[in-house]
Amino acid sequence: MSVSFIMASLPSVASRQSTSVVYHRSAEWQWITSRDFDTRHEARTSMVDSMQSAIIWYRSPGRQQHMDTANRFSVKKFSDVAVEVVREKILSGELAPGQRINEIALSEELQISRSPLREALRDLTSEGLVTMSPGKGSFVASFDIETVTQIGEIRLTVECAVARFAAERADESDRAELKQMIGEIEEAIAAPDRPYPHHLNFHHLLGRATKNPRLSQLSDEVERQLRLARIASGNSPTRAREVLAEHRAISDAVLAGDVERADREMRSHITASNDAIIALIVS
Repeated sequence: MSVSFIMASLPSVASRQSTSVVYHRSAEWQWITSRDFDTRHEARTSMVDSMQSAIIWYRSPGRQQHMDTANRFSVKKFSDVAVEVVREKILSGELAPGQRINEIALSEELQISRSPLREALRDLTSEGLVTMSPGKGSFVASFDIETVTQIGEIRLTVECAVARFAAERADESDRAELKQMIGEIEEAIAAPDRPYPHHLNFHHLLGRATKNPRLSQLSDEVERQLRLARIASGNSPTRAREVLAEHRAISDAVLAGDVERADREMRSHITASNDAIIALIVS
């Protein structure tokens, strides 16, 4: 994977090496490219009207060919850019569970100050991917069997309630979204070696169908606490297909308005999920 940053900021930023800077002067784009770039990329983009913004081009093998030119660029704050990069490092395993995050090295790599980087780490803490310890620094989240078991028990109670209320209260719009999501998941793992597509948040969609914002929020919070462990488990193509079958069974029960079956299928799914996470830790 290679990552190139095109930063929009003060002209003084142009002096930084390994960075392409785009800024606007007299309605014309000025391109400044440092000479020590190993690979240069040409790009076209629109006006950037904020000095505290950046344009990131995320480029990885196998993904680039599926991205059209317009979607390769998006205007983001520096902290948003950092969130994406650090998240990718964690989910790819480049930053291992429990590893201390070197803020100095990361800020130098991204060529941003530590202030937006720390903002990014706080955002990742809310996602359950990072833990922050006063006086010690930031660490990639890690889990032990006891923690997973305790959170798993909470998750079982919350998600079964979500399934029951969703089956009881889902409207036509919710049902249409559930059908669409199951179809997207099926498409995403059509190839036998594909991991589960965690950007398709089935449980969040179910939470919305309960028509209870507080319950939905609680569900999201519990899910975040186990997010890294669940993603690691779902990276197994075998487990990914099992999860799809479990989600489909829950969805079918909700679509049928069968409260008891929805509860039963969710209970089976959460139990299997917890077991898979614990098996991953033990291994």
